[in-house]
Amino acid sequence: MKYREEISNMMAKRRHEVLEVAFTLFAERTIEKVSVNDIASATGIGVATIFRYFGTKLSLCVELGALKWNQFAKEIRRNYEEQNCVKKTAYGEFCFFIDSYLLLYKKHQDLLRFNASFDQFVLHEHASPEALTEYYNSVTQFSDLFHEAWEKAQTDHTLRTDIPEQQLFVGTMYMMLTMMQKLASGLIYPQETDTLIPEILKMEQQMVLEYVKGEAMKETFRG
Repeated sequence: MKYREEISNMMAKRRHEVLEVAFTLFAERTIEKVSVNDIASATGIGVATIFRYFGTKLSLCVELGALKWNQFAKEIRRNYEEQNCVKKTAYGEFCFFIDSYLLLYKKHQDLLRFNASFDQFVLHEHASPEALTEYYNSVTQFSDLFHEAWEKAQTDHTLRTDIPEQQLFVGTMYMMLTMMQKLASGLIYPQETDTLIPEILKMEQQMVLEYVKGEAMKETFRG
């Protein structure tokens, strides 16, 4: 029994090492440009062993994406509780939601680069929805967080409710992620990066927050 436990622990440790090294390589070079052989060389773990652990490169990437988004979701939930967001208005909770994207850019640009690469990779692989289930489950947590603000808006009217919930969530998510991923990948004019990025982030944040204001917020500003 003890021997089996030791083997299981060793396998878990090696799988985690593969995931972490793969994440670093994917974020630096994109998933398409990194082979399983590259991961094997960087970890010292054989190619056959990596395939035995994960089955396919796609499965490895899905598990990795789910792992990293779950880690970020825990960080956001912790911040949510520390800031006592449950006592905020719906608009206040939405502001927290937007600030979480800014946190993602400030602290986790490697995750943004990985995610941009992941999107392209799964399209290229023609991955089925079933193959992406674990990944979908990890990102669904953020729609749950958004839903809490949406529910509160039904009574305090500080957030627009004339737009369908899913449309507002998905639209905000894609708008913010697309910009963050682009900035994290360094695809803007390099000579202006230091001065442009803070202003770009501020501009996008203000546009989104102005757009989602409910009637109660507008009345407050009129008053």
